[in-house]
Amino acid sequence: MNVTSTPSHTTIRLGRMADLIALGHLVEKAHQESRYRDLPLDPGAFKRDCMVAMRSPRQQVWVAEREGELVGALVAITDKVYGWSPARVATDIFFYVSEVGIGCGAILLRRFLQWAASFPDVVMVVLQTGVGIRDDAKVERLYEAFGLEITGQIYQLWLPGRKRFPLQ
Repeated sequence: MNVTSTPSHTTIRLGRMADLIALGHLVEKAHQESRYRDLPLDPGAFKRDCMVAMRSPRQQVWVAEREGELVGALVAITDKVYGWSPARVATDIFFYVSEVGIGCGAILLRRFLQWAASFPDVVMVVLQTGVGIRDDAKVERLYEAFGLEITGQIYQLWLPGRKRFPLQ
């Protein structure tokens, strides 16, 4: 079994089907802390994506658990770098650590990078920041400490009158 216990008594392990309800609560918490909190969220769709990731050899879910509560998670996938290349990229579709779980991010990230390196056709890892949860600069420093480099920016434009949903 792939389990690591951190000094703060937090266990990092692979996600299980029994974690789906708690993962749904975690995505709701992350969503409420993000700059996208006014947009609708479908926790059921997220849990379905987690189920797929738990069953797929090209996807994975790791969770951070402290005293029986999930305090962080990383959901990862591999995909083509772009549509015309057989080379693949590993990326996250969800990476969140609650205030209670701070310190677990580095272990989750290390697990993710080891997993990505296990695929011969994965040539790069791509992670993003910018959802506005706590301190993006701190997350960027964590990524840089693991050798990730800033390669560009994401530009975003809220279409007029559409920042709130449903449209009013």
